[in-house]
Amino acid sequence: MRNAIGEALSNSEVAERIWAEPGNSLCADCGAPKPEWAAINLCVVVCKRCAGLYECVWICVQRAQ
Repeated sequence: MRNAIGEALSNSEVAERIWAEPGNSLCADCGAPKPEWAAINLCVVVCKRCAGLYECVWICVQRAQ
């Protein structure tokens, strides 16, 4: 996946490669099937629930700073 990003592909091409990876059929955090979100900078996919949790944590961290 890192290679795909490094090749400066279009967003749709990167997305196609992400979803084509067999390991990306489960959320990287909780293991839920068919995750809907991709964290390109981390090269992982997560479900909507986990993506929402991370967003809440990020907001709290930003407010604390």
